[in-house]
Formats: sequence, C-alpha cells, structure tokens
Amino acid sequence: MSLNYKYNHLALVLIVFAMATFPNLLMAQKKVITAEELDLDPILLEDYMESTGVAGDFDYNALFEQLEVFAKKPMNINKAKRNDLNDLFFLNDVQINGLLLHRKKFGDLLTLHELQAVPGFDLKTIRLIKPFITTKKGLDDFNVTIPKMLTTGKNEIFARFRRNLQLQEEFLRDETSNSRFLGDPNQYYIRYKHTYDNKLSFGITAEKDIGEEFFAGSNNHGFDFYSAHLYLKKYNKTFEDIAIGDFVASFGQGLLMYAGFGRGKGADVLNIKRSSRAINKYSSVQESDFLRGAGVTLNLTPNIQTTVFGSMMQRDGNLNLSDTTDVDLDEIGITSLQASGFHRSPNEIADENAVNHLTTGISVKYRTDTWHIAANGLYNKFDRELSRRIYPYNQFYFSGDQLINGSIDYSFVFKNFNIFGEMGISDNGGKAITTGALIGLDRKIDFAILYRNFAKDYQSLYANPISESNGARNESGLYLGVEVNPSLNWKIAGYFDMYKHPWLRFGIDGPSSGYDVRGRVTYKVKRKMEAYIQVKNEIKQVNAPSNQTKIDYLVDNQLFQIRFDISNKLTKRVRMRSRADWGFRKDGANTYKGYVLLQDISYKPADFPVSGTARIAIFKTDGFPIAFYHYENDLLNSFSIPAYFGNGMRSYLNLRWRVRKGLVLEGRYAYTFKRDLTALDNFIQNVIEQFDDFDVSTRSDMKFQVKWTF
Repeated sequence: MSLNYKYNHLALVLIVFAMATFPNLLMAQKKVITAEELDLDPILLEDYMESTGVAGDFDYNALFEQLEVFAKKPMNINKAKRNDLNDLFFLNDVQINGLLLHRKKFGDLLTLHELQAVPGFDLKTIRLIKPFITTKKGLDDFNVTIPKMLTTGKNEIFARFRRNLQLQEEFLRDETSNSRFLGDPNQYYIRYKHTYDNKLSFGITAEKDIGEEFFAGSNNHGFDFYSAHLYLKKYNKTFEDIAIGDFVASFGQGLLMYAGFGRGKGADVLNIKRSSRAINKYSSVQESDFLRGAGVTLNLTPNIQTTVFGSMMQRDGNLNLSDTTDVDLDEIGITSLQASGFHRSPNEIADENAVNHLTTGISVKYRTDTWHIAANGLYNKFDRELSRRIYPYNQFYFSGDQLINGSIDYSFVFKNFNIFGEMGISDNGGKAITTGALIGLDRKIDFAILYRNFAKDYQSLYANPISESNGARNESGLYLGVEVNPSLNWKIAGYFDMYKHPWLRFGIDGPSSGYDVRGRVTYKVKRKMEAYIQVKNEIKQVNAPSNQTKIDYLVDNQLFQIRFDISNKLTKRVRMRSRADWGFRKDGANTYKGYVLLQDISYKPADFPVSGTARIAIFKTDGFPIAFYHYENDLLNSFSIPAYFGNGMRSYLNLRWRVRKGLVLEGRYAYTFKRDLTALDNFIQNVIEQFDDFDVSTRSDMKFQVKWTF
C-alpha cells in the first residue's frame, strides 16, 4: 500500500470528523488552559514517574477539559458538593473539608476573598481556583434536553504527529526476528470531542504508536487503537453520571479499583485520600486500565446513591504455548496480562486481544454532608484461564478465570478531623485494609496519617491504593505527613513512611522492610518568585548485588536526593526556572552518584500570537540506578517526564501559534546526546571541547499538533 494512500486516509478521517459536527456551533471560546499557565507543580507528576520507574509521555486530557469548562461556566462554590470540589483537581481533602465546615458554620461566602479565612487555603491555591469558581447563583440546567446538548456546545479536533529522527534498533533487526518493528517510525493521534458545559461529552480517539503498522498488516483497519465515549453528568437529580463506551470507575480508597492519575506519596504530603467520581469518561490513549461498556450512578434518595457498571473488552496476554499438542487453540490459557498497548513486533502482535475480559461492579452508598459508608462489589471473568508460571514470589497472585472482590469504605468528618478508609476481601479469603485521618491541628498546621495492611494473598486486578508497591498485596505500613504554613511566604512540608513486605517480591528473595522520608521548604513571593529546597532519603532491602552464595541475602539499598529549584517571573512575558539535582544510590558495595543542572525559559506575550518554552540540561550520572525524572513542557494537554541518566545534554524547544480564535498550531523539537565521559573529572568544563574523541549517542524527536475548536 502506497504512502500516499495512507496519508489520504488520514486526511479523510479528519474531514469526516469535521463533517460530523452540527450547523449551529458556538464560535466563541475561552482561552485554552495549559499546565504552564496554571503554574501546576510538576513534581506531582515526577513523583509518580519515579515511583513506577518508567519514563514516558502522558495524555491527561481529562485533567484540563474539566477546567476549560469551568473557565467558561464557573462552579458555584456555595452550592458545590464534595464530588464537585474534587473535580477542581487542585484541592486536597483538607481544603475541601475546611470549605464545607466553613459553609456549615458561617453560611455562604459573600466573595471569593473570603476563602482566605477558610482553613487550609493558601494564596497560591486561591489564585489557582479563582478563574473556575464563583459565588454568584445560577440556574440549574436540568431542563436542557439531550438533543440540545448534542447540537450546541463546543467541538474540538486534535491531530498530532511525532517521529524519532534516529531509527530504533528494533527497526534494523533481521526480518526473521520476532522482536523487529513491522511498522513505520511515525506516531499519529487524532481526536474529535463535543462538549456541552460540564454536563455532556462525547468523542472519538484514534492512535498509532511508533513502530506499529498503519493501514497494513495487523492494522489493515487503520489505527492500532480506537476509543469512543459518551458521558453525561448531572442530567437530573436522579442521574448523577452516565457513561457509554469507554469509561473508568473508582470505588473507595482503591482496594478494588481506582482509575486515573492516582497521586500517592509525594510533594503534596496531605494528599493521601482517594477521592473521585465513581463513574467518569475516558478519552486518553493508554490502552489498559479502563472499561468498555456502560455505567451509571443514581441518586435513589437524597441520602442513598448507587453505581452499577458492566464492561466487556479484549485484553492483551501471553498465550501459554509451552504444550499445545492435541489442544484446541481456544482452550489455551494465558501466562500473564499485558498492559503496554504496543503492537509493533510479531511477538507483541501475537499477544494482541488474546483474552476477553468481563468486568461488572456495584456500589451502594449512604451519605450525609459529613459522613458516608458504602458497600462495593467487583466481578472479573476471563474466557481463558490465567495460568501463571509459578515462582516463590508470585505463588499467591491471582490465577484462574474469575475473581470476586468486595469492600466497605467509609469517611467521617467531625470538626477538623476526617477519618476515612476501606476494608476489602477477595474470594480466596485474602484481606486488605487501609485507614487514615486528615487533621487540621491549627490554621497553620495540617497533619495526615495512613495505615495499610494488605495480606500476601489478597487479589485484585484493578487495585490502586496509596502504598509503596504497586497493587494491594504483601505490605503493611504507616505514613505520617505534616504541612506547616508559618507565614504567607513560607511553607514547610514533609512525610515519613515505614513499611514491611512479609513475603517475597520480584527480585527480592525474602521478607523485607524499608522507609522513606522527604522534607521540603518553600519560599514564594506572590506571582513573582517561588523557590524550594527538597531532601529525600529512602532505604529499602533488596537482594545483594553480585551474590555468589547459594542463598540470596538482603542488603539495604539507599537512595538520597537533594534538589534546589527557583522559578522567577522576570516580566509579564518571560519566566525562568533553574534547578539543580544531586544524589546517590548505595546498593551494598556499589555506589552510584549523579547530578542534573537545567535551565528553563518561557515566553508568553499577551499581544502576540506566538509563544514558546525552551530548556537546556546537563546531566552526569553513573547510570540508570541514579536516574532523575524531570517534567518537560510539551504540546497542549500532554506531559513528558523522561529519565535523565548517563552523561550528556538534553534540550528542547516548544512553539505555539494561535493562528486565530479556535485554531492553535504547535511544534516541538527535543534533542539528547550522551557520550562516554567516565574518564572525565569535570563534565561541564569539557562540554565545550571537541566531541570527536567521545562515543556519542544522539536522540532527537519532533512533534506537530493542530487543535481546532469551534
């Protein structure tokens, strides 16, 4: 199939989406919301990446879509319920509890300036949420019909292209290799979405990753991944949420399931409570951890709320082909489920859609203004049996073709105390519990505590609680966090978390324990400058490296990192950020050290349509064990958090052109080179010397994106 034919089909898809819209479209729009303009703290995302140990790009459209809606139609802060306030993303539960108690005690806020009197609200938080809230009363639009919402509102089309300029090794392998990439080195992404205020959203998303085939081979239907959703929120007083197509579900504190970006231990030391709508739309391109079917949340009475959903989708998995003699292919089981979503090589394609997965769930909640208790149930069924290869560490993991989970979750607010938690059980008898408290000790001091205990045989496919390890098994721990605001300019925050793993883990051949501690001191001048220094120290037990004895034994693995960061708004148009990271990891007899120095600059003129951001970074580490994760400004509604390790430099340039109202063009170029500098004592001094004597590894990529809103 010719290249022109492929690109003609891509253009055709764009035209079809445009023609599918309606004639009476609203032409006016608010300014688009971006991470940089909101001044979000990027360390929240960096914490997430560091905890998973996987660098990458993320598409969290839902994060900003909701904010764009509130920018156009602000939320009434006097009428908003707990679920509504959670939609603002910026607010933690200490602040939400403080606002609800303030309203109960003093009545409605007369102006937004009164938020300064609410416990937990600092000036930065107030400035962040101010564009999205109001104290003015408005009419509930329950009487808006679905046809009207479908034919009026805002429409947008995203189209994105990405390519690495150097071919990966997998493209160059022999044609007989089962790990060779079969597709081209381009990535395509396209999305159409229609919204009506914060009530209705429907859309279609399609993506092809780098290395995947396009209108050929395993993807002769075009893109590798397609997603569609229809989501209706607060249609009337009975229907709280309705989702059809692709959606996500969240129960309690995550012992059964919790979807989306679940922030855990990190810079926001008070954010230890899972709070999310039970049903929400899904419009991202991560090809796992979502549901496909339908779900609904109903307000049966003012106090009783129930959620039910059903999902049937195909999942990637490794077929158990070790012995296929006289066995029907349909009866072969799988050894594991795959979550990467990549279908680039023959091996990955063989795993594609290997198993059908049925998921159903139900939750019944009794709630008041100050407390709730809920009973939750989850059922998973596969059409192939999951038969893991059994090792000592995973002998308690789920195997079979069906799994049933149940839990009770609760939350109670009394004065400045919020006690919450969840108790879960799986059908094999495994149990898990997590419970915590958020305490406002003083207007200037807030405290958080969380205890968890997950049995080694507790099984849950979608579990995502606050924990040290992924999932909810084989761990007990106690977390303590505190935040102090001694003045308007200073904030001191820190946490201490200690944990134990009573059974073996992957790569750790014995019961283990550990702890980590983090402290951060921040100084800020309103709208001008913010600087912080942060120290993190973590010690956990791992197998001794290069062990020559017959039995593995454990040693302490220490990770220490210190960071200094300063962000300064030089003018209304120019902002600078400087950062220095240094750290070491000690793994038995081995010690790895490293540092990163980076400089960011952003230029955003108010009276000129072109804006841009740029970075230059220098890094020198002893390898991946001491990698540093740094947030990078990217295209609209995208995040990039690569791992900086080795010896080299990295730079990028983003340009954004607002062609006219509703049309934005963007481009990004990123460049990284690494070289063997282990013999050099001073990396910075030698950066400016000739490069010919060093082993240079260059990586660069470019992205282009069009966003059309109408």
